[in-house]
Amino acid sequence: MEPDVYQGWSSSNAAFARTWPFESAFDRRELPKESVGVAPLPKGAIRRAATLGRYSFGVSRRSPHPREAAMLVRFLSRRDVQLEYAREFHVPPSIIDLYDDPTLVAANPHFVAVRETLVDGVVMRPSAETGKAYPEVARAYVDAVHGVLAREQRASEAAANLENVLRRVTDPKSAVRK
Repeated sequence: MEPDVYQGWSSSNAAFARTWPFESAFDRRELPKESVGVAPLPKGAIRRAATLGRYSFGVSRRSPHPREAAMLVRFLSRRDVQLEYAREFHVPPSIIDLYDDPTLVAANPHFVAVRETLVDGVVMRPSAETGKAYPEVARAYVDAVHGVLAREQRASEAAANLENVLRRVTDPKSAVRK
C-alpha cells in the first residue's frame, strides 16, 4: 500500500520504491548520495522490463465531459507544461528531448537513468496477459523480493517460486506441480 511504501522510503528502510519520483518530490530532505540512487532494471536478452505508471493521462469513455478532459490532457502533454512539472515535482517527462535540458538534469540527476530506459523502450504492465490475475502477479513479485531482502529465502528459491506463479497465471498447463 502507498502509505507503507512512503513510510519505508522516508525512514530509509526500503531497498526499492516504485513511487520514487513521487516520494522524492514531496520528501524534501536531502538524503546522502550513497543512500539513494535510481537505476534501470537489468536488461534481458531482448529489452528491459521497465514500465511507466502513475503518470499517464487519458480520458475515460464514461467521462461526462470528454471534450474538456481531452483539452486538459493536451494541455498537460505540452512541452512547456511537462518541463515545468518536471522541474517543480521531479516527475519524469514523456518528451524524450526534455532530458537534454541541462538545468532539468542538474536538478534531477536520476533522469539520466530514466532517459536510458525510455530510449531502450518500456512495456505495458502485464495486465493484458494476466487479466484478472494481475493482483496475484504483483503480489508474487512483492513477496519474492521481500523474501530475499528479509533473508527469508534464497534468491534462487524466490525466483523459482515466482516463475511457477507466473507460469500458472499466464499458462496453467506449463506450471510445475508440487
